[in-house]
Amino acid sequence: MKTILVVDDQPELRQLVSLSLGEANFHIRHAENGESALVQARIERPDLVVLDLMMPGSPDGFGVCWELKSDPRFQRTKILILSGQSIPGSHRACEAFGADAFLPKPFSPSQLAARVEHLLYDHSDLDTTARKRVLIVDDRPHLRNLVKLTLGTGQYEIAEAADASEALEVIHDFRPHVLLLDVMMPGKYSGHDVCLAVKSNTELAGTHVIMLTARADEENRKTATSSGADDYVVKPFSPLELIERVDRLTRPSQNLVVGAIS
Repeated sequence: MKTILVVDDQPELRQLVSLSLGEANFHIRHAENGESALVQARIERPDLVVLDLMMPGSPDGFGVCWELKSDPRFQRTKILILSGQSIPGSHRACEAFGADAFLPKPFSPSQLAARVEHLLYDHSDLDTTARKRVLIVDDRPHLRNLVKLTLGTGQYEIAEAADASEALEVIHDFRPHVLLLDVMMPGKYSGHDVCLAVKSNTELAGTHVIMLTARADEENRKTATSSGADDYVVKPFSPLELIERVDRLTRPSQNLVVGAIS
């Protein structure tokens, strides 16, 4: 049975995680601060650490993550960060410190359970065609990394492109289920051009497009709709919102139309 160490200074949050995951399914251990977490981790060698970022004392969540990921004894230990969205740059910082995934608070029990499932169990022996393919198109590497960290690597097979021209090349080989597409990119073509090309190609009929943009005005929404986008997310976006949007588009039962943009 897998062992999970839940680290948070709030007893209510630790209890919520335990109830969400089910103590019958895992050996669940608790720690209320970073120092206690490191002590328990060295004794238990957990398979997963569910870790809050902001805790009293030293080290904080970043410090715990760094200590564990720097220690070869924990090379098989996964780290899932749970944190509020109000901490500037926390998603990118978590990646830099070695975290395997990030789930913002508040979260639903089903979201937590799904993320833990994909972190703990090896999916490498599964047919990758069974996993949903997501192509991230943005000229900024840090944003692509943020999206990858947000979605995780268990549930989705993820590819990247830095501009529209590269995206059009990758799309035909990768055949994504969801295209996360920045609107404004360097080069000759914009995200709207890519979206229009995808939606006008009958061979790519199963590809859903989510436009990512910093502009929330009505004109841009209308342009996204006219180019065939299935959804429209304004930056800076909530990681939880992005997870829900991608999940909604990849559910087998969904029969979505262009009018889904809200």
